[in-house]
Amino acid sequence: TIMSNHHLRNLKLSLKAVGLMSKILGLLDGWNYSIAGLVKICKEGETAVRSALHELIDECYVYVEKLPPNYSKSVFW
Repeated sequence: TIMSNHHLRNLKLSLKAVGLMSKILGLLDGWNYSIAGLVKICKEGETAVRSALHELIDECYVYVEKLPPNYSKSVFW
């Protein structure tokens, strides 16, 4: 995976958030970006993944789009 260094050099992000962003950037196109999906591919639990995601949201690396109930709860890009 080739990625920008921008998130790696952002001093506002914890190492946990940097790692999650790097993991997200390495996923295949069309991957289901849900909290449950991210938890399955990470050693950390849901609380840690949510915490890292909030950091990434606050720094505008990802955003959340709520979908109707017949879709998955949330999608991250």
